[in-house]
Amino acid sequence: MLDWSQQNTYAKTNNRSVMGSMNDMAFHIEHHIAHEGGLAYADLDRLLLRINEIPFKAIGYEYPRVRLQTLLRTDGTA
Repeated sequence: MLDWSQQNTYAKTNNRSVMGSMNDMAFHIEHHIAHEGGLAYADLDRLLLRINEIPFKAIGYEYPRVRLQTLLRTDGTA
């Protein structure tokens, strides 16, 4: 995984499902941080655990945690 992620490319997406998932994730992050009293008080580890337990349409309504585990067990094309 670390070798694969050494070089990142950023580009505009044309996938509306991915954009929807990203917006949904941003909403959950903002809500969690506000609920915790601000970024200085937010438990970021707990936030990441919560985000990884939200199914996203862009990945077939899978949980991000499960999708990553699948990708790590295969050649990365899953």
